[in-house]
Amino acid sequence: MFLKEIQMENFKSFGRKITVPFLRGYTAITGPNGSGKSNIADAILFVLGPKSSKAIRAGKLTDLIWNGGKDKKGADSCQVSLLFDNSDRQIPVEADEVKLTRYVGLSPSVDGGYNSYFYINDRKSSLSEFDSLLAHARISAEGYNLVQQGDVQKIVSMSSIERRRILDNIAGITKFDDDITQAEGKRRETEENLERIRIILDEIDKQIKQLEADRDGALKYKELNGRMSTAKAQLAYKNRELIERQIVGTKEQIAKHEADKANGRMSTAKAQLAYKNRELIEQQIVGTKEQIAKHEADKAKLEGQKAELRTLFDAAVARLNELEQEMAERGGEEAKQLKEKLDGLRIERARATDGTETSKEVLKQLRVEAGEANREQAKIQKETDALAREREKVDARVGELDEQIKAADKDLHEVDELASKSDAKVLGIQKQIIALNNEIDQVEERVKGIVLEGDRTKEAMSRLESEITQIEESRKAYQVEYDDADWQLKELRTSTKESGKSLEKLQQEFHEKRAEEAKLAKEQAELQTAILSLTRQYAQLKAEADVAENMKRGYTSAVSAILECRETGSIKGIHGTVAQLAHVETQYETAIVTAAGARMQAIIVDDDSVAAQAIDYLKKRKIGRATFLPLTKMLVGKPRGKAILVAKECLGFAIDLCHFDEKYRDAFFYVFGDTLVVQTLDEARKWMGGVRLVTIEGELIEASGAMIGGDMERSTVKFGPSVASEMEKIAEKLREAQAHGETVANRLDELRKALLDLEGEIKDSGGRSGAVEVKTSTLESKRREFAAKLATADKDLRDRKDRFGEAQTTAVRIEEDLTKFTKGS
Repeated sequence: MFLKEIQMENFKSFGRKITVPFLRGYTAITGPNGSGKSNIADAILFVLGPKSSKAIRAGKLTDLIWNGGKDKKGADSCQVSLLFDNSDRQIPVEADEVKLTRYVGLSPSVDGGYNSYFYINDRKSSLSEFDSLLAHARISAEGYNLVQQGDVQKIVSMSSIERRRILDNIAGITKFDDDITQAEGKRRETEENLERIRIILDEIDKQIKQLEADRDGALKYKELNGRMSTAKAQLAYKNRELIERQIVGTKEQIAKHEADKANGRMSTAKAQLAYKNRELIEQQIVGTKEQIAKHEADKAKLEGQKAELRTLFDAAVARLNELEQEMAERGGEEAKQLKEKLDGLRIERARATDGTETSKEVLKQLRVEAGEANREQAKIQKETDALAREREKVDARVGELDEQIKAADKDLHEVDELASKSDAKVLGIQKQIIALNNEIDQVEERVKGIVLEGDRTKEAMSRLESEITQIEESRKAYQVEYDDADWQLKELRTSTKESGKSLEKLQQEFHEKRAEEAKLAKEQAELQTAILSLTRQYAQLKAEADVAENMKRGYTSAVSAILECRETGSIKGIHGTVAQLAHVETQYETAIVTAAGARMQAIIVDDDSVAAQAIDYLKKRKIGRATFLPLTKMLVGKPRGKAILVAKECLGFAIDLCHFDEKYRDAFFYVFGDTLVVQTLDEARKWMGGVRLVTIEGELIEASGAMIGGDMERSTVKFGPSVASEMEKIAEKLREAQAHGETVANRLDELRKALLDLEGEIKDSGGRSGAVEVKTSTLESKRREFAAKLATADKDLRDRKDRFGEAQTTAVRIEEDLTKFTKGS
């Protein structure tokens, strides 16, 4: 990801739309003071959204809008867009290019006010979304993505803690810590919400259980009420049949009365009998109406209970929906468990809905029965009206027969006797009705007792089912614990055997390494003896060759001492002197030796640490001073321009006339610089001034113009390696012995560490054996404990199942009794 382009319009000093492209790598923006270079950096900060407008050198955001200068009208808005290359998707947007735009415009309605808008790929966005995207890309207006004037000095002068905060911010650690803090806060909030949800769910469970109990009571009441209604309907039907028979008898008597009205002797008596029968029928109709009214009252009561249950059910459903929505927003594993629990509650709700639907069907059936009863009542009412009309006719007939009644006293006595007999018959019927009502009451009481017994039996069955389930769950848990203890015992016994084998293997390995240690110690002692012998031989040869070699090579005592360290290997990383590491053709030797001068004795080493070690060696022994050239620190040298021009007219650069390994080029440039080699002094005089020149005969002209020449003494220091000797062979053997000794010493250290580790492992294996015995005893006790619990659980389970079977038998008997009473009624 990198910034490809900046698009500015009416921003600060840019009074028109301008685009500034950026390429990969470094892009430099140059220009005179006041040309707007800093405004480009302010434009980048403006889009990134700093907390304060002072960061972009403005008192308020409206100061960023181009003011028009002295002779033009200012703009009313400004806009800046940053175009990023997002091919690596460091900004979490699915696009290869991401354009972030910020717009600030003057408010037309508020004086001095302004409106600020953000856009992502020309889509309207917000500052928070900007911050989120830029935080993922580790870009911040408050961070150090842009280093402004004074930032470097500020960083240098701040404390280590403040500097660490900056590094954490740049590395994204601060953002990560903030995200962790926010996540912990959300987690605590979610846990609190989940706790509240648990409390609500517990309350809902209690309400559901109460609703279930109310529903069961309503169903029982509906069932009993239905049975009672059926019994009452059967009784009313029987009464109706009895009344219909009496009406038929009355009609027959009236017909007979009409037939016998010519004689007139029995008319008055039969009319009285018909009148009494009519009164009896009216009483029975009143009783039937009272039963119908009672049935209507029961139906209204059931409707009220149904409405109350519906209200509670709707409230529970609404609360469940709210909880489900809240859990969907919170999410998490516990939310899934609550979701499953809510699904179970929905199943219960569905069952309750089915029960409600069943209640609706029963109510519908009751309405049908009530309609039939109303139709029957209407039919009876019509018959009653017909009887009333008959009564009017009879009354009229009675008026006509009053004179006949007065004339028939004897017959009246006979009719009275007949009427007394009829009254006795009516009283008998009434007694039968009372007896039937008493029998119905007894049956209802018996049914209530059976229903109560059935309820108690069902409650006992439900309780036994719950206990059986709990015992089975406990038994499963005990079985799992028992199996786990048994498995752990087997594993321990297996591991004990394996640990025994492992201990033997460790002991064998320990003895093998101990033998190898003894062998290497012996070898180390022999090597130390050999090194001591070789050192003595080398010292003897060195003492003999020092004088001759130093005289021959012309080295100082300090250089000779360092070269001796190289030969003995006491200081690693010494390559040799400049003279030793180069070879020069004979014709150029005088010129090259003159150009190098005393620097021919400079010693080339690996790095500055080797040079520091050598300098410390010279100081401690007070041998003298030497020049060291560390390869890792030597600067790359380049010849001066005039030297390059003159090189074309002469023999060439002195460094190019030496033959050496290219890895030493920087060190040799330190020795020779851009010194040029020419044939004669006259030729050198032609080019002198600003360039260092040396002639074949050894005259030297410095770049400053100084000239050095005359009769030249032969230098004792020559280019090229020293002649191989017996001393060098001894030194080589000494270095090999020292290297081998180091290898043996390292191997001994490794063996001794391994032996210590093996001793610890062997001790741990012995300790673990005792721990295994203790753990085995614990697991045996645990297994026996859960075996006893399993036996107890099996016994309780058999007892509960036996009691449950007895309760089922009792429930079947109660159902049979209820069926018998229902059919009998």
